[in-house]
Amino acid sequence: MAYMNQERKAELVALAKPILKKYGVKATFAVDNHSTIVCNIWSGPIDFDIDVENSDIEKEADQFMKELRAALNTGNHNNSRIEEDYFDVGWYVTINVGKWNKPYKLVA
Repeated sequence: MAYMNQERKAELVALAKPILKKYGVKATFAVDNHSTIVCNIWSGPIDFDIDVENSDIEKEADQFMKELRAALNTGNHNNSRIEEDYFDVGWYVTINVGKWNKPYKLVA
């Protein structure tokens, strides 16, 4: 059963902070329904509105997301068997780039 608490969140945030610093991104973290760690990305130099012709930015945004997701999944497990309708994960991870009422701010 998925479970997330404040202590585990603090451990994962400590792993994510160096990645945020490396890319110059500002984000906040929260726990949702005791099952999900939520990362809200608010500002930074990475353009997440990717244009097909600008592949360098795409690589940077993709690499950032891969590193962040890996950090937030450290120690997680997934023993789910979809064909048996059995779901067993340590916790869920949600990453938001901005929100509906506060968009992501691209800074130079």
